[in-house]
Amino acid sequence: MKGYLKDYKKKDNRMISAVVTKFSKFLAEKKQSKLLMKEFKTSIAEEFRDKLQDESKGEGRKSYFNRFRKIVSEAYKQKLLFKNPCENVDPPEGKAGEKDILTSEELQLIAQTPTNAPEVKRAFFILFNNRVKIL
Repeated sequence: MKGYLKDYKKKDNRMISAVVTKFSKFLAEKKQSKLLMKEFKTSIAEEFRDKLQDESKGEGRKSYFNRFRKIVSEAYKQKLLFKNPCENVDPPEGKAGEKDILTSEELQLIAQTPTNAPEVKRAFFILFNNRVKIL
């Protein structure tokens, strides 16, 4: 998996890296730090999915598992695996949680509120304008 990560150049490389780390920790907890390809079975993929289900929140667990499945599928395509152990494993359930979003009235109130640190307020609005959608 670390070889796949090294050659991976797409935008989601941080998620791929996080999945590799999570899977490595999962194997370490199982006292299986060295997993041979011939030992990689569907049961291990299911256990990893269940661990993600228990430890992650919202859509994150599903996203992690889908990236994991992407790595395993690539190993299968390269004939490193005889069978794809993730082929019939459903991703964990997960729905996006409610997110608090500031309304335009709340933003105006923040802008009008006096402060002793105007540079912090200015930085907030710069970050806000670059990252967040206003309702």
